[in-house]
Amino acid sequence: MRSSRVALFLLAALSWAAPCVAHPRAQCDSTRWDYGDRLPGPLPPAEFRIANRGDAPLVLRPQPCCGFSVTGAEAPIRPGETRRLIAHAAHPLGEGLLRKTIRVLTNDPTVPELQLEMVAMGKSPIQLFPGDELTVPLDAEIVAPQTLTLCCNDEPELKITSIRCSAPYVHCKEVAPVVPEKETPGRYRAVEVSVTAGAPQTPYEAVILLGTNCRRRPLVKLHLYGLSPESVTAQPPRLDFDPLGANEASATRVVTLTRAMGPFKLLGVTTSDPRMEIAARMDPSGMFAELMATFRPGRQRGAFHGTITVRTNDPERPRIVIPYTGEAG
Repeated sequence: MRSSRVALFLLAALSWAAPCVAHPRAQCDSTRWDYGDRLPGPLPPAEFRIANRGDAPLVLRPQPCCGFSVTGAEAPIRPGETRRLIAHAAHPLGEGLLRKTIRVLTNDPTVPELQLEMVAMGKSPIQLFPGDELTVPLDAEIVAPQTLTLCCNDEPELKITSIRCSAPYVHCKEVAPVVPEKETPGRYRAVEVSVTAGAPQTPYEAVILLGTNCRRRPLVKLHLYGLSPESVTAQPPRLDFDPLGANEASATRVVTLTRAMGPFKLLGVTTSDPRMEIAARMDPSGMFAELMATFRPGRQRGAFHGTITVRTNDPERPRIVIPYTGEAG
C-alpha cells in the first residue's frame, strides 16, 4: 500500500514538473478580399493579416496557384506578432466574375490550412446587349430590324460619335434606348441594325464600327452574320433569367442547338463566369444538342451577365455566342 502511494506521488510530481508543449496559433480576421465591381485591367495587391496567438513561431507555406503569387511568408511569425500576406495577381481582370483561392499551410496543429479568397467582378467600359454578334436568316422574306443597346460603365454621359458599316446592304441608325428602372439614362445608347433586300443570298459577315466618347473604349466592333438554314442555330439566342430570391441558390435554363440540314458535332462549351455551369447533351442522331445552363450566384448577389460560347464543326458557324442576364436578390 505504501509503495502504491509513493508511486502515485512521484507520478504527480513528474506531471507537475513537465513543461507544457508550446504551439503556434494562427488567426486571420478576414480570409476574403473583395475587390468589388471594377473595370477590366490590372488588379492591385490583396492584403491579409495573419496573427500568431500562440507561444511558438508560426510557419506559413503558401501554395501559389491560379495566377496569384504571395509575399510575406518568408520568415516565421513570432508569438504575439501580426504579419501581412500580400497576394499579387499575375494577369489583369477580364469581364465577368473572378474568384480565386490560395491555400496557405501552417504548423498550427488546430488550423493546419488557411484558405484566402479573392473576388472581383469585371465590368467592361461599354457593355453590349444582346452581345457583339447579331445573326440574320438568309431564307426569311422579311428581316426585322434588331436593336443593339450600349451601356457605359466609364462615362456619366455616353455619346455615339460615328457609325460605319462594312457592307452597303447593312443600315444603322441611333434610336432611343430602353433604360432599365433606376438606371442613369445618360449611360445608355441604342443602335438599330437592319438589312436591305440587296443582301447576299449566301452566307456573309459584315462589321459595324461604332465610335464613342468613352476613353477606354472609343471604338465598339459588332459582327453581323447572314446564316443559311443549314447552319447551327441556338434557341433561344439569349437567356434572360427570372429574378432569383435571397433564398434561391440557383436558376436553370435550357438552350437547344439545331441544324436543319445534316448532323453536326459539339466541340466544346465555355462560359465567361465560373458561376455558370453547363451540362451538354448531344442527341445520338447528331441533329440537335441541349445545353442545361445553371447559374449559381453564391455570395455575389446583384445583377449578373455573361456569355456562353459554343464551338461546333459547322464551317458556316463554328462559334456561337449566347449572352445571358439576370439578377440575384
